[in-house]
Amino acid sequence: MLIEQWKTAKLSEGVLPETIRKYEPVLRWFIDYLQANNKTKPTRQDVEGFLSSLRQRQPSLSDYRIRNYWVSLSSFYTWAESAGLLKSNPMNGVKAPKLPKNAIEIYTSEEIERLLKACANARDRMLITMYLNTGARATELLEANIDERCLAHHAIKLQGKGNKERIIPFNGECTMALTNYFAHGPHEPIGYQGCLHMLYRTFDAAGVRRRSKCIHCFRHTFACNYLLKGGSPLALMHILGHSSLTMVNRYSQWVAQIVATNDYRKTFDRPNVNI
Repeated sequence: MLIEQWKTAKLSEGVLPETIRKYEPVLRWFIDYLQANNKTKPTRQDVEGFLSSLRQRQPSLSDYRIRNYWVSLSSFYTWAESAGLLKSNPMNGVKAPKLPKNAIEIYTSEEIERLLKACANARDRMLITMYLNTGARATELLEANIDERCLAHHAIKLQGKGNKERIIPFNGECTMALTNYFAHGPHEPIGYQGCLHMLYRTFDAAGVRRRSKCIHCFRHTFACNYLLKGGSPLALMHILGHSSLTMVNRYSQWVAQIVATNDYRKTFDRPNVNI
């Protein structure tokens, strides 16, 4: 079946298994949609009709979810076209759904302190500390080879999108968290879902409001704090594993707004001076 061939090809390219698992159901839903409409060769109109039908059936679907469905179909049909299995790509001309530019949410210093105090064990504290101080994506950190060599080099090797590796240095907080983690080992491995459940328990115990993407919010928090402390946007792009400055510029705009707000308050909160 084409889907199985696509999965094998994408895994060989270094696409994460978790990503494949998210894409595959969408492809099967689209095939069911085509069969229900007696279509054998999908067209651009079929793709647009499918995405539109999703919105109609589930009005609560977020723009991000619809965008992910578009990405799933694009990945599959772009591969099929490049492999010579399609003469025309039905995704050609189908524009990616626009995403709202929501305000960036981060965790406050007080929330971070409460989260770390509420951690049940050394492993949980290590994961939260590493997320907050490296900007790693959720699965990048969970799939990293975390051992004593990380302590020796004060850095961790991450494997990001497209199987691209990058080495991220870490600070003293990570060193202490890792040292404590190794001292209380060995630890049971934890996957993405297990990490989410751990975080939910920790957030509830700490009395901290859960964000919609609680792990990714750690990444936002790291990026904004990095720039607020004077870090270079170009260096941040490398640390986060981005291929361009587009997302980093969003963080820069957020930081500029915070700096402008603080400057305004400093200026206008000064007592009047008689001249």
